[in-house]
Amino acid sequence: MCIRDRFLLSVEEACTITFTLTQNCPEEVDGGKKVFPVGLYVVHPPALLPGEPFRKLVTKLTRKDFQILSPFLASEQVVLEAELMPLPGGIPYVIIPATRHPGMECSFTLHAKSPSNFSMEQMQPEMEWHLECATGFFDEHTSGGCRHLPTWRKNPQYHLWVREPSTCVIVMHQDAADHEDDDLNSIGFYLAKTTQMKRQKLTLWKEDILCKSKFEMKRTVEQHVKLPASETPYIIIPSTYDMGEHGNFTLRIYSDQKVELGPVVGDPDWSAQTLRGEWNLDTAGGNRSHHTWRRNDQYQLWITEPTTILPVLSQSDHDVQYLACFGYYILKAEYKHQRSLQVKPSHLCHTSRFEPSYEVTTKKVLDPLPDGLPYLIVPCTQEPGELAEFELTVHADKPIRVTKAGDEMDWGRLKWADRVCGACAGGAPHQPRWRANKQIMIRVHDDTTLRLYLQQEYDESLPGHLAKIGLVVAKQTAGEHPGAEGAEGEQPDGRSVPYRNLVLLDSTNSCATSTFSSDMEIRLKVSLEASPDPYVIIPCSFDPDDPFTYNLELFHPAEHRVEPVCNMDTWHQDWHVAMIHGSWTEETSGGCRHHPTWQNNVQYRISTPSNEPTRALVALNQIVPEGRHNHLLSIGMYICHTRRAGGDHHAGCCISPTPANGRHPKALGRPVVLMPSSTILTKSKFANQAEVVLEVELDPTMTPYTLIPTTYEPDELGDFTVTIYSEKPVALELFDQADLWHRTSAAGCWEGKSAGGTMTGCTWRNNQQFLVHTTGKCDFLQISFIIPKLADNVFDSQIGFSVIDVENTSNRRWLGTGQAKSKLIKTVSFVTTWQIQCEMEDLPAKFMVIPATMDPGIEYTYSLNIFSDVPCTIQPVTPDTDWHETLFEASWDKPSESESVSVPDP
Repeated sequence: MCIRDRFLLSVEEACTITFTLTQNCPEEVDGGKKVFPVGLYVVHPPALLPGEPFRKLVTKLTRKDFQILSPFLASEQVVLEAELMPLPGGIPYVIIPATRHPGMECSFTLHAKSPSNFSMEQMQPEMEWHLECATGFFDEHTSGGCRHLPTWRKNPQYHLWVREPSTCVIVMHQDAADHEDDDLNSIGFYLAKTTQMKRQKLTLWKEDILCKSKFEMKRTVEQHVKLPASETPYIIIPSTYDMGEHGNFTLRIYSDQKVELGPVVGDPDWSAQTLRGEWNLDTAGGNRSHHTWRRNDQYQLWITEPTTILPVLSQSDHDVQYLACFGYYILKAEYKHQRSLQVKPSHLCHTSRFEPSYEVTTKKVLDPLPDGLPYLIVPCTQEPGELAEFELTVHADKPIRVTKAGDEMDWGRLKWADRVCGACAGGAPHQPRWRANKQIMIRVHDDTTLRLYLQQEYDESLPGHLAKIGLVVAKQTAGEHPGAEGAEGEQPDGRSVPYRNLVLLDSTNSCATSTFSSDMEIRLKVSLEASPDPYVIIPCSFDPDDPFTYNLELFHPAEHRVEPVCNMDTWHQDWHVAMIHGSWTEETSGGCRHHPTWQNNVQYRISTPSNEPTRALVALNQIVPEGRHNHLLSIGMYICHTRRAGGDHHAGCCISPTPANGRHPKALGRPVVLMPSSTILTKSKFANQAEVVLEVELDPTMTPYTLIPTTYEPDELGDFTVTIYSEKPVALELFDQADLWHRTSAAGCWEGKSAGGTMTGCTWRNNQQFLVHTTGKCDFLQISFIIPKLADNVFDSQIGFSVIDVENTSNRRWLGTGQAKSKLIKTVSFVTTWQIQCEMEDLPAKFMVIPATMDPGIEYTYSLNIFSDVPCTIQPVTPDTDWHETLFEASWDKPSESESVSVPDP
């Protein structure tokens, strides 16, 4: 039958109409007639919108619109009796004669009669739809399934050109074998927008889809849509619901305006490249919010001109019940051959959607990168450890090349895992216990740049807590491993000797320090030179006793050789450690040696019990109260000789009468009281730091040494710890009580009459004199005379003192060398300084000390300190115990001329 053989029937009142459909059956060869099963549809179309043409009556027919349906009979004549009511607005019924199956051709006659008035006419051509048809098939190459499957791009695609606004009915019909409905596939189609003139649709996002039919196991599915005019074609994608279903189909487009339908032939300028991969236990790193993301495989995308790309990432296993949430990143590569280890914001070009679907795709325009670097596409799952196979297809409008990054030349990788806790949680390098941290040692054979990534894990025992962690990289100095026993840490017999851990960390050996943060991952990039000595990596928390579990990954260029020196499981510390705690109190905070009070500082005895020379590192740490890290004292220390015999002792500008080149023999092995430069073995710098460190070679023949930790200024209070790390055992302790000096002090001043000057003047006896008594025989003592330090060290006069033997006299002032039973033992040279001192031996049980300025009338305050091997007392001579003094004043006058002067005979 002709597709236009449809009729319009109008009634004015309720009536019964009898339809007779007669087919003109063709005669067959044997003289019989071939009869087709035929029937009639009486269609009640939906209400019309005002002003719409009549042919739109059939644009949205549903099952309820079929008012009456005759049986389909293989008979020359089919009769149908129908009771019809007038439709609103004079809308006609549509009468549709039809054969049961398509393709049955014959002529027919339709006759209608009724006792009531009615009219029936054939639909005219101008009342019919424009029709466009296309046929196709689904086979192993073209049956891609619905859009939720990554293979949907295999489906045939058709361009629909709409140059004027049009209402369309899209009908998809499938052929079934032997016309059996049991063999039908579930079919449907999509109508989508596109911006391309030639190539097939590669993305089918929700916002692109204008409409879609239901997927049903029927012969025909259809969809009605109004389409605006478009300069680019629309895309129709017929599909089966599941991939791999085969069959033929016909696509028909009914429209009220002329449209064009044709298959998409493709754009020859577009190409595609596909690679397959897998997320397994080693490569399922998760997205970039996880520190394991760099485990994911990465794919290099090489372009030479501005290119539009469309990467499609799909999960390969379509039979799984669970779909991983996945997506991908597009990055600018930093290197030509290696994978990217870090997603920098400046290098991140695109992040796809992450969703649990069969595929993820996007569209991106890329420009070539400088120096011929590629882009990187990184497929990954949302969470690490989700295992699946995937397929990456990159479509592009320009020639491209896609390769797997790192297959030829990737990074070398070292990895460590451990937990920092307990005694090993020593804190950052500014903490006094930082040396307790475990240390990782590596040897670098080529100049290289390392990339370190420290990741901490959530601690279930401390929910919600993340430690503030960081990394320190330093170079092990040549002396910090037993090189004397064999080259590069080996004994002569070839056995490996463990390296000692690093105990000195300063600007000379520190290579890099990361920021300390409570993030899940800390990154550090450091350039290192090739060295036979190892480098040390220290993962640590900022504060001591802040536990955390970590993974440390080290990446280096594959062409550079980097190897671990030892495993942390076999690592051990073989330094000998001596430690002592102390405090700077009001009595013991004397300041550095340039202050008169420096002798108030506590001194510690250093000795070598094994009687072997050793190299040692001495660390002085001030203990900073909580919340006062910005109030550090300026601290330092001295290590002095106690057994260097002989030598000139210079304290200020005073030269003592000791033998040349050292201490007095009777002062050997005891704390130092005088600290000339020759006495100092070594000293640290003074700095406002939590720690100061110095290195020293200790000679057992010169022990004990004395260690003096001090603040730079006196009267600065705090606690401290001194730690000595040595290759051989070292003892650090307070001096024995028997070795300590007996110290006696007295204060005085030159003021008014008592500022009498030296013995060269007549007023020297007015100076304050001090009587010293010793309890027992005094073999040796040291006298120290100090005036306060003056601004800019400007002194008005030289100072000195005299020592007089008054053992056999009374306790009164010494009046001069003419005084019987007394003797001037020593006058210390007068010099312009703030401190003078001298050493003396075999002194009497009672002697007098007379401090003086060079010139009379110079006023100062001063202190007198005596350090002796026996107890002694210092008593100033007071008026109560002094001489009774009578003063006579007279003058010598010149005699007058009238007076005679007689001179007696000799």
